[in-house]
Amino acid sequence: MRKQTKLVAVLSAAALLAMGASMTSFAAGWEKDDAGVWHYYDKDDEMVTGEWRKDGAKWFYLDEDGDMLMDSWVDDDYYVGADGAMLVDREHAYRARPLPLKPQGLTGAGDSMVAGMCYAIQNHLGTSDMLRYAMAAAGGSIRQEGTILAGKSDVEELLPLVEVETLF
Repeated sequence: MRKQTKLVAVLSAAALLAMGASMTSFAAGWEKDDAGVWHYYDKDDEMVTGEWRKDGAKWFYLDEDGDMLMDSWVDDDYYVGADGAMLVDREHAYRARPLPLKPQGLTGAGDSMVAGMCYAIQNHLGTSDMLRYAMAAAGGSIRQEGTILAGKSDVEELLPLVEVETLF
């Protein structure tokens, strides 16, 4: 009789564990919906909306619907890239004001932005200057039609127009 009781207890526990594992559980963190859009849920299982959220060393913005913004401007002041991140280093977060340009083509802007950052790294420039070069390079690309990366003359022309602010 004792063996039967143990067997029933083990089987019951296994069934409960299986049911629990199949249920959706929420913990604070990221979830991708069926459309491929990322959302963040707080510790109370509520979708976070209309605010910035830090994850590791990166900052992400969640709009009023809770969608993580990517490749777009937030309030015309902050640009979030393809991964939704804003530029931060170990000590500060930086913001660059949008350049007064009329975009002609967006293809290549991200590559140009990375090239500007690489230039700054190669020349041992600080993080705020890295953002300045990245913005000037991206600006040089978007003001041209098609898939054209920024050239040196574009960066030199736009660099004085880039305003970088240290947020914290």
